[in-house]
Amino acid sequence: MSNIFLVIRILAISSSLLSVLLFQTVDLVFAQVPTSDTTSIVKEICDNNIDDNGDNLADGKDPQCYFLLAPLPGLSTINTTQGLPAYLKVLYRLAIGIAGVIAVVIIVWAGIEYMMSDVVFKKDDAKQRIWNALGGLVLLIGSFVLLNTINPDLLNLNPRVPIKEINIEEEVGGDTGDVFIANYTSPSGIFYPRSGGASQISRIVSSLDGKVTYRFGGKGGPAPYPSDTKMCENGPCKNYCPPGTVCLDCSGFINYIYVGAGIAPINGGTGTIFSSSEKITKIENRIINGETATYVNDIALKTGDLLGWVANENGNKVGHVVMYIGNGQAVESTSGGNGRSSGNGLKKLEVTQKYLRKEVQLLTRVKRL
Repeated sequence: MSNIFLVIRILAISSSLLSVLLFQTVDLVFAQVPTSDTTSIVKEICDNNIDDNGDNLADGKDPQCYFLLAPLPGLSTINTTQGLPAYLKVLYRLAIGIAGVIAVVIIVWAGIEYMMSDVVFKKDDAKQRIWNALGGLVLLIGSFVLLNTINPDLLNLNPRVPIKEINIEEEVGGDTGDVFIANYTSPSGIFYPRSGGASQISRIVSSLDGKVTYRFGGKGGPAPYPSDTKMCENGPCKNYCPPGTVCLDCSGFINYIYVGAGIAPINGGTGTIFSSSEKITKIENRIINGETATYVNDIALKTGDLLGWVANENGNKVGHVVMYIGNGQAVESTSGGNGRSSGNGLKKLEVTQKYLRKEVQLLTRVKRL
């Protein structure tokens, strides 16, 4: 008898719960979206042709509105400012309501079966189904309560995560105005005739591949380089130059090649190199006899010509210089691309590829040999 009273109490509670869930689900399916709901804002924006500020749109639907091909009950349109979270919110509410109704129906049906049957194993089976349905309801509601208790943001389908923009500046060069050390002995394997003029530049550059390490203030001499404040793999960069390489900044690199070709160096750094230089207004490649020729201000560049900018020009804190070597290419000594690591300082670039590397976009001056 006590079991019958227990089932009756469960049925009474289930009936009340069923009524609540049915009303909630029916309200969700058939009623208009409440004005306090975010989807009502979406519906108003999309259906009444108003923007996010409440102003009327001049023509047609708001281009940010998406009209669902398979609308959910109470949600037929979504604004891109709401997006997927608004859709999932309605879908979640609908799923909870349907699952609750199913659980309560199972409880009611199993309760009726329990009271109407005289077979013991059927009563046990009905009782087990009641407990299973109750367990499902507890799991359904309990998961929500648990997550909401731990952190309400876990249930927020559209979390407002602050995004901080980080600007990463890559140092591409920079130099000092120190005097180039012309009498320093070059590492073995480098072609360094100290004569021949511009005709020797390409051969000198080829022999420098894997032999140049960037150091701020490097002018062809040994360590230390007091102006370089960066850290390298073996400690402060200023304290050493990797063996078998020559340590140079951008203008030191240019003068190193000039001296190797028997051309007088230009001391004083980029400030002196470009002090009376020509401003660049136009750079383009032209194909001449099957080869690429780069023209600056409609005058062809020659091997050994210099391109770059000075410090504090176009927002750059430091100056930079590259050397044209023909066929549309230039070379440089740069800290970019791990240039301070042993032998990684020398880089080649296409002069006219303005968006390939940052420094190419910023080339503003030309110094012709």
